[in-house]
Amino acid sequence: MNKKFISVIMAATLALSSAAICASAAEVDIQPSKESGKIRFDKGKWDHGHSICFYIWATKEGEKDQFWVQGNWQEDAKWASKKIIADDVEGDTQYCEMEVDIMDGWNTFIIFNDINTGDQTFDCVLTPNAFGDTAHMTDEMIENPEDSEKQCIGVYFDSANDCGSHLVITSTGNVVGNALAPNDDPNWIVANALYKLLGKMDKSGVECCTQEKVDNWVSAFGTTKEAVWEKFQTFDGQEGREDYAAKVDDVKKLLGVGGETDTTSSETTSSEGTSSTEGGTSSSTSSSSTSSTSSKSTTTTTTTSKTTTTTSAVTTTGETDTAATGDVTGTAAFAGVLLAAAATIVVTRKKVEE
Repeated sequence: MNKKFISVIMAATLALSSAAICASAAEVDIQPSKESGKIRFDKGKWDHGHSICFYIWATKEGEKDQFWVQGNWQEDAKWASKKIIADDVEGDTQYCEMEVDIMDGWNTFIIFNDINTGDQTFDCVLTPNAFGDTAHMTDEMIENPEDSEKQCIGVYFDSANDCGSHLVITSTGNVVGNALAPNDDPNWIVANALYKLLGKMDKSGVECCTQEKVDNWVSAFGTTKEAVWEKFQTFDGQEGREDYAAKVDDVKKLLGVGGETDTTSSETTSSEGTSSTEGGTSSSTSSSSTSSTSSKSTTTTTTTSKTTTTTSAVTTTGETDTAATGDVTGTAAFAGVLLAAAATIVVTRKKVEE
C-alpha cells in the first residue's frame, strides 16, 4: 500500500517537473538562422590612406529595424555606435575587409563611408552571395531616395549580381539603383510610390507622378499595371492611407484599369478578391513586403571596369527555428503535461482511500 502510494506520488512529481521544463522552454528566444562571412571594399578613387567605416542594418515587415553593432544585432542604437571600422588588407591599402552578418528572412543593407571626407556610397543590398566578393564604386552619383538634393556613389560587386545599389523610386519619382532586396515586393513599391507621389511637385515645380514615370516604374520593376492595381487596392482601410478614396480614380487612369471600385468598405474590397490588410512600411533606405519578387528589374546604374579581387569566404550557419514556434509548442506541451499530472493525482487519492 505504502510502496504503491510512494510510486504514484513520484510519478506525479515527475509530471509536474516536466511541465515546468516545458514552460521554461517556451520562453526561450530562439534567434533566426543567419550567415556570416567576409567581404572586401575597393577604396578606388578615395584616398587609399583614409580609414573606411561601414554601417549595416536589416529590415523586415512588421519588425523594428536591426543594426549590426560590434558583432551583434541591436535595435534603437544611436547612429554613431553603428559605425564599424574596416581593416585594411595587409600589404594593400587600396582594399579593406570586414566580417558581416546576414539574418535569414530579412533585407540587409550596407553603406561604405570615408571617415576623413564624409563621402559615402548609396544603400547597397547585401546577400550571402557577397561573401568572398569585392565591392567597387561606380562613376555614377545616385539621387538620395528621400532628399533629391543629396547624392551618393553607386556600388557593385565583382560576382554577386543580386547585390549593389538598392533599386528604389525616389521622392521625385525617379528610378535609381539596380538591385532588389530579397524580400522586396515590386508591386508594393510601385503602388506605394503612386500613393505617395500622386499630385506632388518637386522643388523645381515638376510633377513627380506622370504617365511617363508610372510606365517607367512598372517596366523597371518587372511587373504589370494590373498587378500594381491589385496591390494598390489593399491600401484601402490601412492606417495612414486615409485619403485612399480620393486617389483611386487618378490611379486607375494612370494604370489603365477599368471598372468601378467601392472604396466605402474594406469588406466590399475583400469580396472582390483583394486583401484589405496587406501593406508595408517605407524608409529612406528600403521598403518591405511578404510577396515574392517578379522578373529581374532594369539596371539603371552605369558601372566602371571591374578589378577582380578574391578573398576567402568564411560562412557559418547558426540556429534555426523561431521563437513563435517554440512558444506555441511549449505551451501545448505544458497544458498536456498538467492534465496528465492532474489525472495522476486523482488516481493517487482513490488508491489512498482504498
